[in-house]
Amino acid sequence: MKRYAQFSGRSSRSEFWYYMLAQCILVLLIVCICLVVGALVSIADDDLAAILASTVWYILVGVLFLGTFIPTLALGMRRTQDAGYPGALYCLVFIPIVGSIAGIVIGCLPSKNENNPHGPSPLLPL
Repeated sequence: MKRYAQFSGRSSRSEFWYYMLAQCILVLLIVCICLVVGALVSIADDDLAAILASTVWYILVGVLFLGTFIPTLALGMRRTQDAGYPGALYCLVFIPIVGSIAGIVIGCLPSKNENNPHGPSPLLPL
C-alpha cells in the first residue's frame, strides 16, 4: 500500500500476481455476500428486498472498483516498466478481449535484471 498511486518505478511478477490474487478474493467475497442476500430475498419474495439486494450489489461493486482502479493501473504500469517496456503499454488492457490477454502476458513477462530508465530491478538486493 506504500505505492498505492505511484506510476513510476518497477514491480516484480510476484507483487503483481499477489495483488491480483487479493483482488480476486475480494470479488469472490462480494459475490458470496450478494448470493446470500439474493437467496434471502428469494425466500422473502418481496420486491423491496429485491431492490435492496441489487442496491447492495451495485454499492459493493462500485466501492471495489473505485478503491482498486488507480492501484491496479499503477501496478500494471510498474510491472510493464519492469519488463522493459513503456508503462503506457499497459493501457492495452482497456481494449475488449485483447485486453485480458494483454494483462496476462504483461503479468507473466520476466523482469529485466539490469537497471533501466525506470529504476533498479526489484529482484536485485540493494
